[in-house]
Amino acid sequence: MANITLLHWNIETFGIRNVNKPGHRGKYDGTNGPHYVTYFAQLVQNTNASIFCMIEIKNNLSGILPGAIIIQLNALQGFNAGNTPWRSITIDSGKNSEAYIMLYRTDRNFLPVQVDAAGTYTTGQNTIPINGLGHQDTAGNTVQFPSSWGKTGGRRPFVVTFRTTDTNNNFSVISYHAMFGAATANGILRLPSLNYITQFNNNPTYTAINGSLISGDFNVDFIGTSNIYYNNLTNLPSTNAVNAKTVVKNNPQSSNDPATFLDSSYDNIFQKVPGGGVANAGSVINLMVQSANVPLPALPPPAAQPGVGNLSAAAGNFDIPTANFVGVSIANPIAALPPTNMDQAWGFVRKVISNHYPVVVTTTI
Repeated sequence: MANITLLHWNIETFGIRNVNKPGHRGKYDGTNGPHYVTYFAQLVQNTNASIFCMIEIKNNLSGILPGAIIIQLNALQGFNAGNTPWRSITIDSGKNSEAYIMLYRTDRNFLPVQVDAAGTYTTGQNTIPINGLGHQDTAGNTVQFPSSWGKTGGRRPFVVTFRTTDTNNNFSVISYHAMFGAATANGILRLPSLNYITQFNNNPTYTAINGSLISGDFNVDFIGTSNIYYNNLTNLPSTNAVNAKTVVKNNPQSSNDPATFLDSSYDNIFQKVPGGGVANAGSVINLMVQSANVPLPALPPPAAQPGVGNLSAAAGNFDIPTANFVGVSIANPIAALPPTNMDQAWGFVRKVISNHYPVVVTTTI
């Protein structure tokens, strides 16, 4: 059985304005672009991810970003353009000019899979997997995913399909950015009805899907087992990956404890595994800690914060305004990069990188 390490990240409204020189919102000028790419690739390397799902990437950058990250991953991992195992799939989410992006490796005991109506499989490093915006249930009916402005018309989940090379288990990876607003809950409640959680849409054989990884920013707080949305997704059957806060506060109190800068657990990964599979507990990547050049003993408690500085070298390369960068919410503006305390690290992560933390899990399928 294959061990699948899935890294999910909502990189907040990430587009041309992020990668350009501060204040320049026009065409791509490349000022900060390479530093973001290095940061993202280093995160994939640190987590040893075999699949990387990115959401909230603006369409104006989605055509550039996957290839740039793969080039940097090749440099980190000793590959070149001719032998890289990395592939990518990008698709417009259908709302807010946002794209879904999925990077995946083809040397980790699973491969992208196509299956035709007769149930014939095609796999290989360069096979284009079944992928797209999933919106049908097992009976072939349309599943309406709601928006914040009405009961229907919201973002649909992004589905990509794979097959293990040793046990021939089919599995899907689903990435979902729930719409914000009063109708958000309806989309989450409809996720388990998707056909790509349990079967391929290849009538009349309906080949079984053995496992599924459902990642996303669900825009609801999953903390608490009495939560209806939490229970909805753990009844697949599946196991929740994390039960921890993943969203960085807008206005935290000044503190040296990274936990005080977090707000809600909007991001998560849910795992449906086949017989003999293992749904391991997931974890949240604390970007404030990993992006800061802070001595380990200064953090409470030291033992709970491994990997300090794993991303600090990449964090030190950004061209950002420093004098008034953090604003009124934090007493100390960033004087240098990488950040040297948690106040500075909060400002860097919240304003420059994302207001969401990455979530990672390793599942045996």
